Amino acid sequence: MASEPKQPSGGAEQGPLLDPRIPFEKETPAEFAVGTLKTIALVLAVGITLVFSLIYGWTIYESYFKLPEEVEVPVITGKTVEEANEMLAKLGLRLQVHESRYTGKPEKEIISQNPAAKRKVREGNEILVVVSLGPELMEVPDLVGKSLREVEIELANNALKLGKVTWSKPDPEKPEEVLKQEPAPGKKVKKGTPVDVKMQKGGGPEAMTPVPNLKGKPIYTVSTALSKADLQMGGITWKFHQVAARGEVIEQGPPPGSKVSARTPVEFEVSAGPPEGRAYRSRQLAIDVPTGADAQRVSVLLNNGVGTDTVFDGRQASGDTMKLLVSGLPGSEVEVYINDKLTKREKL
Repeated sequence: MASEPKQPSGGAEQGPLLDPRIPFEKETPAEFAVGTLKTIALVLAVGITLVFSLIYGWTIYESYFKLPEEVEVPVITGKTVEEANEMLAKLGLRLQVHESRYTGKPEKEIISQNPAAKRKVREGNEILVVVSLGPELMEVPDLVGKSLREVEIELANNALKLGKVTWSKPDPEKPEEVLKQEPAPGKKVKKGTPVDVKMQKGGGPEAMTPVPNLKGKPIYTVSTALSKADLQMGGITWKFHQVAARGEVIEQGPPPGSKVSARTPVEFEVSAGPPEGRAYRSRQLAIDVPTGADAQRVSVLLNNGVGTDTVFDGRQASGDTMKLLVSGLPGSEVEVYINDKLTKREKL
């Protein structure tokens, strides 16, 4: 009779023991394949997640934390804007036009840069440049029929200068005036270009105009006398005077009896009356000249209650800002005309 299996000593109960007589249950091939696929899928998922995490992290680093490489700024002064753009693009830099101005350099040439050449900057930085607009062009005024003094004034008002002066044979019946000029009227030339003129030479006193004596006359009456003598009104200077009445001509230049060319301007000193309790006032005017293809005519008149005198009358380059100091008696009015149109009226 078979004996019963013995219980372990100590009286403690044990779990069921594996009975070696019971055969071990093995996995089927299908179950093994499924388990293997699950393991591979899990490894792939973990691997893909890790790869994407690395890529994302590198992108964040590149975008926000990695500093751009430093490059050396090349020399771009003297280059055209197109040439400089190509040079900077190859280094990862950008061109920014900071200012454009008229110069003696060719148009679109870079005349200065910031940062300077050979400085180290990060990729992606802007290089600020000043670009030449080329030489400023002025329109040559029509000088035919004007006296040499008028020519000098007209050219100065247009930022040009007098060039070579040649003279024709004297003619006692003709006034001294411009017959021809070069460059021709209306031509665009560089600022400061000399203009050559051919003058008619008067033959003697018959071709000259005597200056009338206007001393002691009221200033507002002299324009009629000047017009009859084929002369022009020049500048007026007001001075305090103990004897001469306010508005009376004290001095004139050229002096009375002088022989001058036709249309020569005559300048005057005019009495402002006694100085007691009175003072001149001065104001600096800023006159913005409109932009346009041609120079603009600007006239500044001073109305002092006695008469009106011309402070400035000439052509000014388009787009300029004129600064003009005007002096006169308190209460005088300053009028600014541009192309014969009143644009400003102010009291001193």
